[in-house]
Amino acid sequence: MTPENQHSMTALASATGRSAYVTPSQVLKTLLDRRWFLSLSLALIIVVSATVLFMLPVSYTATVLLAPEEQTTMVPAQFAGLATLAGLSLGSTTEGPQFYAAILTSRPIAESVLRKVYPVGIGGAPDSVPLLELFEPRGTTEAERLWNGTRALGRRIAVGADLRTGMISLSVTLPSAVTAASVANQFVVELNRFNADVRQSQARARREFIEARVVEVADDLTTAEEAVRQFLLENRDFENSPRLTFEYGRLQRDMNTAQELYLDLERQLNTARIEEVDDIPAVTTIEHAVPPHRKSRPRRGLWLALITAGSSLVLAGGVVLKQHGRAVFGLDQDPLT
Repeated sequence: MTPENQHSMTALASATGRSAYVTPSQVLKTLLDRRWFLSLSLALIIVVSATVLFMLPVSYTATVLLAPEEQTTMVPAQFAGLATLAGLSLGSTTEGPQFYAAILTSRPIAESVLRKVYPVGIGGAPDSVPLLELFEPRGTTEAERLWNGTRALGRRIAVGADLRTGMISLSVTLPSAVTAASVANQFVVELNRFNADVRQSQARARREFIEARVVEVADDLTTAEEAVRQFLLENRDFENSPRLTFEYGRLQRDMNTAQELYLDLERQLNTARIEEVDDIPAVTTIEHAVPPHRKSRPRRGLWLALITAGSSLVLAGGVVLKQHGRAVFGLDQDPLT
């Protein structure tokens, strides 16, 4: 725009009494003129928002911290190979935090937790009820209600595994602080019970497999010993014959191998019998869940502050645009410029 056109625009704005742009002082004056409208509107929004926020249900989050014990089961290579052929896994196995975190979120654990009875601590409810009844899942059959209950419980829990420290955290969010802490601790109980059952089942399968091998190797050892005994009875002076000496050495090696294998199997059998009755927890509870004193949600203060700030901006912007919208969007300018 040339200086002549700019001068003409300024003159035109002066003649019509309208400005081609809005100054901060004009915006401030508009807000002050409409202060009562802004104040009443904002107060109404705050009252309505506060009412809605205080009607939202309160939830509490309880957290338990676990440290899994990495268990390694060592089995001799010859036994592990035979077990693999039999469909068993007897080699070295290590169970880390991710393994236990996956178990905590599994359906069997969730169903066991849902069936247990917990203190409620909510007005109007019985002192203790099954967790499944608190969720009130839909379904015409018990299996369907249990399925929907596990999905509802899954939305109320959060499991995290820290690979650096090897720790597992389990958080449960429920309307009652006492119930949330009880459910979180029950997850640990069910996890240890599940692990004990699995370990004992594996130990039982290992014990049954080794017992069968002990019988087989015992027969082989008896056969080898009988062969050596028979050889010595028939060849009392075998040292003078290279052929008989070689044959005796072969029979002796077979018998020694069978003896070593039998002794190893006996040791493994004793270990498997001990593991079969082992009920030591696989995870250590670092911090038990306790009823939280503060609610986790809704965060009414934060939401009310955000709603107040947003509503203030929207109301002020609406008033300014209504008063100066034509100038802001350039509708007051000469269309020829």
